[in-house]
Amino acid sequence: MKKKIISIVMLILLICSMNTIVRAAGEEITFTSSKEELKSGDTFIVTIHAKSTDGLNLISANFEYDKTMLELVERGDMPTGFSDWSGSDKDEIVVMASSSPKTEADITLTFKVKNGVADNSTATIKFTNVGMDTFAETDHKFLLDDSTIELKINTKIQEDPAPEDPTPDKPSQEEPTPDKPSKEDPTPDKPSEKEPPKKTDSTTTNGTIPQTGEGIFNINSIILLIALVVIATGSFIAYRRYKDVY
Repeated sequence: MKKKIISIVMLILLICSMNTIVRAAGEEITFTSSKEELKSGDTFIVTIHAKSTDGLNLISANFEYDKTMLELVERGDMPTGFSDWSGSDKDEIVVMASSSPKTEADITLTFKVKNGVADNSTATIKFTNVGMDTFAETDHKFLLDDSTIELKINTKIQEDPAPEDPTPDKPSQEEPTPDKPSKEDPTPDKPSEKEPPKKTDSTTTNGTIPQTGEGIFNINSIILLIALVVIATGSFIAYRRYKDVY
């Protein structure tokens, strides 16, 4: 009977001790990355967002990552009202409130993808021992779930395409549209500066100037030819009459 009572007391004490390491609905820590697909040389930011309705007193977590693929570039500035208690040579986050309680806080870590990472690789950042201490009078310590961020490394990510050529609605200077003739190819309505318009002569018929001597020469030739034929014919008739008489 005595042993049974001692066992019950020990069980009650164990349950009471476990109540200080639980997770409540108002306490949460999330881990997000600014990029999900990366290539060699890219940098990205991991944000640790913590919140508690009772006010944050302490935020802690350990993180692991593949150092052959990723490099920790820097730790971000501490959120207002908090101080950094992390070890400088340890992959851990220990942030403690230094002023009045805050219900939310963001902590950032900047990473870089190393050169030479194999294409289509997956890099992970794992957060363990995620804990929180709040300003609640009771049940103020919480142990939250581990979290893992997965990142796709693709060295063949295409850059933004170059802008396309101007649309047909906006013709270029080299190829003017028919509605807007170019300076090099004027329309018939607008004579070219290099070839001035021909000057018409109002004294001639229809304003055209005949070629010098061509029309007159053709008429005179026809008249002369007709006269020669008439003379020749008359001479031939006179010759026949003369021959018949004698």
